[in-house]
Amino acid sequence: MNKSGYVYLIQYPNNHYKIGRSKSPANRLKQLQRTSPQRLYLLHTIRTPDMVALEKALHQQYGTKKDRRGEYFRLSDDDVWAIASLISPKLLDAASQAAE
Repeated sequence: MNKSGYVYLIQYPNNHYKIGRSKSPANRLKQLQRTSPQRLYLLHTIRTPDMVALEKALHQQYGTKKDRRGEYFRLSDDDVWAIASLISPKLLDAASQAAE
């Protein structure tokens, strides 16, 4: 299975975010937008050779910030910046090791 693709960060209202993976983040945004009455924003995409591992690493990194339903995250501005700039080399290392 080819695991290369994108990990994306989509913003919902009220500081809720979805961290997910897709071969086509723009199409994924369109799918999600169809079921949401409010405007969603694709804030960031990260191209990676193993989108499954990177998504999992991000979910673990921010697991304490999941909402009650468990699908969305309540992130601070600092969290969003950290994800967008991938400041955490440990996170990238974890994704690389998982891919091996």
